[in-house]
Amino acid sequence: MLTKDALKLCSEKHLSDLKFGDERLRQLNRALGKFSRRELHMIKQKELTDALSQWQGATCNRYRSALLHFWRWARSEGLIDLNPTFMPGKEAPRD
Repeated sequence: MLTKDALKLCSEKHLSDLKFGDERLRQLNRALGKFSRRELHMIKQKELTDALSQWQGATCNRYRSALLHFWRWARSEGLIDLNPTFMPGKEAPRD
């Protein structure tokens, strides 16, 4: 399944039920935009970590959370096998 199709499916089946689902979808589209025409299962951990490197601090934390949430959902749906613990590093302080 293409990444853009997986995001659409996630939006319809899951994010639409969340209070901040629209914001989560915007974050995912920004973070995964360059992968939109690639098969979801072909995206590697390093590529996701590199995509996250464009943000810092609390913003990076939010995008990391969005990606982890999406990957857990995709794994629960049987779309991927990638373990959602793919982004090392501790969370940045919020102050």
